[in-house]
Amino acid sequence: MNKIKFSHTYMKLFEYDEIPVKEAQLLEVLNIELEKLSGYFITYDTIFWDEGEMHPDLYPLPEKGDYLLLIFEKISAPNRDIFTTLRRYTQEKEKYYRDSIGKVFDVVIQKGIHDK
Repeated sequence: MNKIKFSHTYMKLFEYDEIPVKEAQLLEVLNIELEKLSGYFITYDTIFWDEGEMHPDLYPLPEKGDYLLLIFEKISAPNRDIFTTLRRYTQEKEKYYRDSIGKVFDVVIQKGIHDK
């Protein structure tokens, strides 16, 4: 199965009862210029819980650049919410993700509040 990796437990990944999503289906891939996104969207997409500091924090992004905006559906959640993630643009990444539209991904959180 495909995997989508996250460096932290982002707030957008929670399903219910503070449990992060385990599987998600890729719905869409959009090419975007980071500088054209609103600050509200950047905050939504980059906010995570910093376990060491015990408060929310934002993952730092550059001020501009070409990115891919991936839209996923939480297929294991009761209400099947969607969430997004930003990935740096490369031709290889774009091909990989476009070829993966409709596929289910394991959501892998490499460091997060549920690590023990």
